[in-house]
Parts: sequence; structure tokens; C-alpha cells
Amino acid sequence: MNINKSIIKRNFGILLISLAFMGCQDMERPELGDYPTDVGNYTPLDGETLFAEFNNTYYLNSINGAPATKVGNSSLGDPKVGEYSFMGATDSYITYPVKGLFGTNELTVAFWYKVNAAPDRSGLVVVGNPSITGDDGRKYGFRLFREGNGSSQTIKLNAGIGTGESWNDGGVLTVDNNWVYITLTISATESKIYFNGVLQRTSSFSSPLNFTGCVDFLIGSGGPTFSYWGHKSDNSLYDEIKVFNKVLTQTEIVSLMN
Repeated sequence: MNINKSIIKRNFGILLISLAFMGCQDMERPELGDYPTDVGNYTPLDGETLFAEFNNTYYLNSINGAPATKVGNSSLGDPKVGEYSFMGATDSYITYPVKGLFGTNELTVAFWYKVNAAPDRSGLVVVGNPSITGDDGRKYGFRLFREGNGSSQTIKLNAGIGTGESWNDGGVLTVDNNWVYITLTISATESKIYFNGVLQRTSSFSSPLNFTGCVDFLIGSGGPTFSYWGHKSDNSLYDEIKVFNKVLTQTEIVSLMN
């Protein structure tokens, strides 16, 4: 029996292409970060561990390609920089794993922020221990939050040092529909809050922050660990959130902002 090898090869090739196409059709889109190309060509700055620029609905960290975990119905809003910003929503927030974000007793969190004063208080950036609630929960991690009214909002910090807590009363934002660059720095001995590169307040503490049991870096709410006192979800806009494993100087903050 004569066998036409060319026909067999051609039909086998068509079969392989068809199977590959069907596989692609059936395969669900993987989370961003599964492929190195999803990270893009971003080169992190010295000490930079997280950069969320919110140019797509995955809210990926451009440093490693990891997408945020989304809770609720947050969405994309008008940007300060780039294509979109993160818009908070009622009972909503996003998180990134806290592991690897901070240095030994040092960190910086910086982001563009356009405040929406309704509700009149909320959590902004929260790192907490989910297994400990109430007053003892404030001995771990930190909570950047706001309180005020329809015309002004005070940005404050509560930080846990294991045996107790430290407060930084920050500064007052005018509710005027303008973007403000908020920066928080924490060292082994003090916290600082800046608006647009201008230092608002410094608060000293007796021992470094304690992150025992803290697993999530949460944006846009008080979340599970700091929803009391009315510090729930935030309807404000956030853009270009960056985290560093070191304390940035004021000069570096101004350069980052610009």
C-alpha cells in the first residue's frame, strides 16, 4: 500500500494548529504576573518594592507583576498620571501581600490622593494583624486614615510598637477637588507625614513598629482590622502608589512627586 507522506505531514500539522487554537480559546486569561511581559519595562527606584499605577483593572504591582486582591466594587477613575486612578467604593478595598514590602524598621508609602469627604472619615492605607481586634490590634502594623468634614480632612497615623501605639496627627487637607501628594515615612524612632513634599508633622516613638501577624497592605478602607470608629471604605481617588523599604528624604520625596 502506498502512503502519501506529504499528505500525512500536512494533515498532522493542521491537527496540531487546531488543537493549539482550541486550547487558547478554552484557556481562561491568567492573572497578570503569570508572564514577565505583564510587568512591562518598568525599572524600580532604589528600595522601591511596590508601584501601583492603575493602568488596568488588575491593579498590578509593576515591580513584580502581582495583581491586587480586590474586595467589593472599586473601579478605575480619572488619573493624576497615566491612564487611570484607583477609585474607592463602599465596602470595597484592594490588598497586596505585605511580605517583602518593608525594610528592617524602615518604610515609605507615597501616593497621589484626591479626597472625597463623603463619608467624613475612612482608612486610607492599613497594615494590621487580622487575628487581633480592638485596642490590642493597634499594637501591630499601622493605619493611615482621615477624619473631618465636607470642607477639610485631617490625615493621621496610628502605629503599633508591640507594647503600645503611637499617634501622628499629620496635617489638614482642604476639600477642593485637587490632587495632593501624600507621603508617610517610618523609621525605628519616628514617623513623618508630608503633603506635596512639605513636612506636616513628626511623631517619635520608643521602639520600632511591630508587624507580627500582619499579612496585607490594604488600600482604600480601614478593612477588617480598622473598620471601627467609622474608618470604613473611602470613595476618594488614589494614583501612583509607591512603597519603599527605606525612609526617603524630603529631597527624594519632592523629586518623586515631580
